[in-house]
Amino acid sequence: MSSKSQLAYIMDMLDIVGTDLAVVLDIDRTLISKWKNGVRTLKPSSKHFNSMVEALIFFNSKNKSASLERFFGQVYPKEDKNEPDYLEVCLRIWLEGKNMGFFNSLNHWQTAENALYASKVDIYQGNQGKRFALIEFFNYASILPPGQEIFISDVEGSSWLEEDEAFANYYKDSINKLTQLGHNITMIIPENQATEKPTQRIINRIHSYFTGNITSYSIDYDCKASLQSLYLIHRHMSLASSCATDDQNLRYITVHKDPFTVKHFVDLFIERIKLAHPLLCNYAIQGKSIDSFIETYDRSRVTTNFMMATPDFPLFMLPHDILMDILDNHKVNHHRKQVVQKIYKHKKELLLKNIHQYDIEVILSKCHFDQLKNETSMSHDALTYLCQTEVRISKENILSAMVQWLNIMKKYDNVHIHLIDFSRIDILEDINLYVFEDHLIVATQLKNYEYFITSESNIVLDQVQWALKDLLMHQEDNNEFEKYCSSLNFSL
Repeated sequence: MSSKSQLAYIMDMLDIVGTDLAVVLDIDRTLISKWKNGVRTLKPSSKHFNSMVEALIFFNSKNKSASLERFFGQVYPKEDKNEPDYLEVCLRIWLEGKNMGFFNSLNHWQTAENALYASKVDIYQGNQGKRFALIEFFNYASILPPGQEIFISDVEGSSWLEEDEAFANYYKDSINKLTQLGHNITMIIPENQATEKPTQRIINRIHSYFTGNITSYSIDYDCKASLQSLYLIHRHMSLASSCATDDQNLRYITVHKDPFTVKHFVDLFIERIKLAHPLLCNYAIQGKSIDSFIETYDRSRVTTNFMMATPDFPLFMLPHDILMDILDNHKVNHHRKQVVQKIYKHKKELLLKNIHQYDIEVILSKCHFDQLKNETSMSHDALTYLCQTEVRISKENILSAMVQWLNIMKKYDNVHIHLIDFSRIDILEDINLYVFEDHLIVATQLKNYEYFITSESNIVLDQVQWALKDLLMHQEDNNEFEKYCSSLNFSL
């Protein structure tokens, strides 16, 4: 039996990625990958074998969870735990692979029922116990590197939060602090919590779900005893809490830090989010200019494959001279023109920069464009918001822009524009959605503010990309965009 599976098992147990080991061992990351995947064998005679053993012991001590001690205590119970080189001896035996001890399911250890791993669990009880557990959760999250994926689904009554005003403030501040540290938070909120008339503290709590690096969903189910509240740090920690009623004496909380239990609860969270609906969230421009968001986004933007869905005629599709004529005809003031032009330039570059290197899918609402068949102009919501006056675009201008983009489609095989019925995904009727390989942006107007909902959470990206691809798969005709132009009697 090779060291491949043994090394992979320990790496997962300690939550180590190849880059972590490569840095400590001062070797190329690809060599770690080869050892882990069995392309090469890490033999005891290798000059890196001793360093690997020392590195694994280092990460075990860094995690402060005694994972290796508990694991080897079951696999090699005859080894003397009191010896100073106990872990070194066990790791050498384990990595060499000749003596697997009482471990009997290595090849399929992630799914096998008789797979062996050790886990330490911390148990809390009652309302105060839940508060203590959450303090541990927030403290642990705050010391991790930026960019952690944090998942929250609290389905219990709120007595544990409301009865302690100081903790309620701490809870809200801690969530905000995590976003400031650069972590991404995905929340699932029961609809009864999101829609009921709450106290001022709960109003503040719900309001915090709409700001920072937070993506929130609502789900339509009652809080039942069979459901557990989940607070998760992906790959690091799980906190599960349940209560038969809102009686604090019946509240029971467990905290795990082993990757296997954490993965189980993350899978449970994913199943919940499949039943949930987006609750407006994440990065809102409140008291800031739209320019500020664009500048912030430009600093972090990396060109990737791109999907866009919008009910409006996209601003970037208008030729610049036509856009300026529209602004002049609507007597838009100089400042508003500058804002529009900056956004126009930003979106144009977003699409056209290295256009030949990545795929572009633009999805437009067919129902919205059907209005042009009976009208001479179309109201443009985004321009209306930006210019603070109703802006309409004539049929001729829209068709002229369509022809320009038809020519681009013919020139680049990787550029596609679709006209699709958005009724399959109702939320698309009210938002502009930009989806990249590693993040998404949602733009919408709410109460005279421009809200940009952004997320880099894989759990969110997967769901959004799946929904858009499903929408494209169900379109009746791939040439709908070109046929639509023809149906308006416009010569192509």
